[in-house]
Amino acid sequence: MVIHLIAVARIKGQMYVYHYTADKIAPVIAAKNVLVTVGHQWASAFSIHILKNLSTDFESVRRLDPYFSTAVVFMDVEAFLEIIAKKARISWWHDFTKMIRHHFRQPSMRSGARWRFTFWQ
Repeated sequence: MVIHLIAVARIKGQMYVYHYTADKIAPVIAAKNVLVTVGHQWASAFSIHILKNLSTDFESVRRLDPYFSTAVVFMDVEAFLEIIAKKARISWWHDFTKMIRHHFRQPSMRSGARWRFTFWQ
């Protein structure tokens, strides 16, 4: 049996996966600890899954669970965390600007009203 460590981040509709395999649980737990320690500032951006099957490749995981069918897979933990950091920052900025556009509404010019900030509605 092969043990798979899968860290999943879903940002703006795209799934990013860090994939690690070993035949014993100790290296998998060590890899999980490294992932959580190194990526502590992004820990809320991903979830960790551990599963077993007979193959070491990620395609076997996709066959086992189609949920992972569209995932972009990383075998390097640093590359995985870099993409999360980059995409999460972009996502945060997108969400922030969307909130600002929603709360700062341009009034109708005919009404003679001024711009207003409506944070609580």
